[in-house]
This record gives sequence, structure tokens and C-alpha cells, in this order.
Amino acid sequence: GQRYCPHCLGSDARPYLRRRWRIAAISACLRHQVVLLDQCPDCASSLMPHRTALGLARCWRCEAKLALAPASPAHPGALAYSRLANAALDQGWVSLESHTFHYSPLFFVMLRQLTRVIASGGRSQRLRDQLRQEAEVSSQPFDLSGRNAIEFLDAAETHRLHALAW
Repeated sequence: GQRYCPHCLGSDARPYLRRRWRIAAISACLRHQVVLLDQCPDCASSLMPHRTALGLARCWRCEAKLALAPASPAHPGALAYSRLANAALDQGWVSLESHTFHYSPLFFVMLRQLTRVIASGGRSQRLRDQLRQEAEVSSQPFDLSGRNAIEFLDAAETHRLHALAW
């Protein structure tokens, strides 16, 4: 679903959704260094700004203030992952170690394939167990429920996947 940073919504004179929050490769707010959210903290409904006249600062279902939602600190690996994705969007290219992706869409294809292997590959559990030692996050399987698309993971699971991938 649509992701948001409660701190950004709270600090905006007129709250608005950032386009980058829609991109699957971004799971953390770089400004506030917190995990992006995708649900109301009170009723757990998805963010649906088109269903309310209350504006983006409130939940469409229960009218809770989204800016008051508790936000967890971003994992350093997932924050670096989001920073790299943002750089690719800003520059149109990205350097990763000794490799330069001159065309950022190719970089995003590579990131998607990497995260798919970690989340759903045939030997993904052993890979996650190995990565968990460095990332210090859970290596539990990801619930793709037959969809086999990482874009359907919720915000917290996407963040965990990015921490493992980094």
C-alpha cells in the first residue's frame, strides 16, 4: 500500500505524499531515518487519502492522526539501501562498489531480482540465515502467499528484506 513517514506528515504545513514513498526499493525516510509505515496505527487500515475529506494527516477510517504514529528507527542496512535507491532516482545512474549502472532502471531490475532471490528462491532460507548474521534481523520466511511479488509485502517486511539485502 501507500507508505508514509509520520514525522514528514507532522512537519508539513500542508501534508502531502512523496512520490518516492511509492517505490518498492525505498522503505525508510532518509530525512528522519525511520521505517516508512503503510497502515493506521490505531485501526490498521491502509492509507487511502482518496476516501476522506480530512486530508492526509488523518486516517480515512478512524480519523486517527497519522503524524502521531510511532515510527521505528530504520535499520542501517535498509537505510543505506533506500539511500542508494534515492541516489539512482536523483542522478539517473548509480555506482555500487566497482560497478556503475549508467541506466538506473537496470539497477532497479537488479535490486528487484536480488530481493526476489532472498525472499522466495529455492534455497532462500539458507541464504536468509547467512545474511541474518550480518544484518541482525529475523530470517523468517516472507509471506508472499502465492503472489510471488515482493511489491505486495507490507512496509515492515519490505524494510526487513532491504536490511537483509544490504
